[in-house]
Amino acid sequence: MDIPQELIRILKSSPHIKIIGISGFGGAGKSTASKILGKELNAETVGIDSFQKSHDYSEYSYWENMGYNRMKQEVILPLLEKQEKMLIVEGVGLFRPDMI
Repeated sequence: MDIPQELIRILKSSPHIKIIGISGFGGAGKSTASKILGKELNAETVGIDSFQKSHDYSEYSYWENMGYNRMKQEVILPLLEKQEKMLIVEGVGLFRPDMI
């Protein structure tokens, strides 16, 4: 996967970008893109899959099983308080009203 160098240059030069969200369907390349960008930008990378409430999917819909609020409270909000860090968040369903 190639990330356009112009995009990397813009992201590196912006003093305001703190969180980059990469969302999409399963198998779309979210994890690959976030790893590449993380290396290029020297940024932390976290995936929503790390915040699953359970690995038993028999009683949950996919959305109910993901700890979006926990991710927001434990990762995103603390990062916003720090001025020097950049974070890349990747996963299905990130751009939800309660996450923005």
